[in-house]
Amino acid sequence: MLRERNETYMLLFAIVDMAVAFLAFWTAFFFRFIVFEGGDISLLFHQDLMGYLYIAILISIAQVTVFYFLDMYHSRKIGLLKTEFNSVIFGTVLTIFIALGSIFFLKTFRYSRLVIFYFGIINITLVFLFRSVIRAIIKRSHLMGKKLETILILGTGRSAKQIESIIKLNQFYGYKVSGFVQLTDKDNILVDKGSIFGRLEDLPSLLSEMHPYHVIYATDSADSDILRKAIMICSFEGIHLHLALNFSNLLTSRIHVESLEGIPLISMRDISARRGFNRLLKRVFDTLFSFSFIVLFSPIYILTALAVKLTSRGPIFLRQERVGLNNKTFMLLKFRTMYLQRTEESDTIWTKDHDPRVTPVGRFLRKFSLDEIPQFLNVLSGKMSVVGPRPERPYWVEQFKEKYIGYMQRHGMKAGITGWAQINGLRGDTSIEERVAADIYYIENWSFLLDLRIIILTPFKSIFDRNAY
Repeated sequence: MLRERNETYMLLFAIVDMAVAFLAFWTAFFFRFIVFEGGDISLLFHQDLMGYLYIAILISIAQVTVFYFLDMYHSRKIGLLKTEFNSVIFGTVLTIFIALGSIFFLKTFRYSRLVIFYFGIINITLVFLFRSVIRAIIKRSHLMGKKLETILILGTGRSAKQIESIIKLNQFYGYKVSGFVQLTDKDNILVDKGSIFGRLEDLPSLLSEMHPYHVIYATDSADSDILRKAIMICSFEGIHLHLALNFSNLLTSRIHVESLEGIPLISMRDISARRGFNRLLKRVFDTLFSFSFIVLFSPIYILTALAVKLTSRGPIFLRQERVGLNNKTFMLLKFRTMYLQRTEESDTIWTKDHDPRVTPVGRFLRKFSLDEIPQFLNVLSGKMSVVGPRPERPYWVEQFKEKYIGYMQRHGMKAGITGWAQINGLRGDTSIEERVAADIYYIENWSFLLDLRIIILTPFKSIFDRNAY
């Protein structure tokens, strides 16, 4: 139902984004060689127009591809202007890098870098402008009653009320709840009684009179006979019937529906990063990135090791047990930042601001997250990933899983050096509940581009993060 509308709008927005990129590029070209050169049109005859056309086409295709992987065409985001700001800027920057990388690799021709710079500014402006205009046109059309699809909900309880609320929040897609049907006398009535048009036995006549586009079965009870009757009636009338499964209160993550030889299977957890190709892509990237980091920053490793060794008694590295993928433990490697202490203390005491156990050098290392860089050896060995939920000590895992719903879902992916929670300031002595929510969001919305975004933002967040101690 929502997917049908979403795919239509996805195609529309993709075409617009591609056209906008093409228009923005040639607008940048016009400003570079005409406006800022005093209107000297003769300069155009000295440019490789076919070469610039190649870049324009490349950028247009790259923009739509990047926006797709940034999830900007998803039903949850395509209608929300306020969620696009960061994605459009980040997507435009990635588009430019892809285009420049392709040009450099192919070594096609010499081009003006100012055109690319102007393109970035113009493209961001035009994307917001055109998307806003499209939304305004679609919303106005729906307000005028055009292309509205009516929905009849079977049920009057909590599930029915929840479906009604969701549809009202997604008015951008042009759905309208026309009414409800009470299925049994025992059903709770949580919806407006004036919008209840009848009972199950009235459904055939209601479908004939109202002609709804869709019928949603959203009852709080699980009566197979009632469901069977509803399916038969809707099938006879040729009306699309949708089932709203009523166990959202039992779930802390999104479900995934797949088919086993025609039998629908509902997976309570869908982790895209664990699928074959995605898993290989993430592992290859982790290996290449961690190896390159270790080689490039080897002087930093040496200087940090010397600083730790010469300023306090004890080993250079801290080896500490942490919980990772599938609840399995591994030995985390870090530069030691604290004075020597018993294992019982280091494994069970929470680090706080101005912790007296932290050495002066250790405080500096923690501030700039330099104590974390030995973990790239954990990544190289396959025990961790560059991006993922931060691993916790077994003692605290046992404490948190009893207190925070969904905490153990964090172990559905490899632990990471950085993550979505970290770049949102959720590190140190901050809310565990918010960290869990951030980690689950990352796991459920993983993409390779999301990993790149987190990696790019991590150095900036580490420097200015007040919770780094």
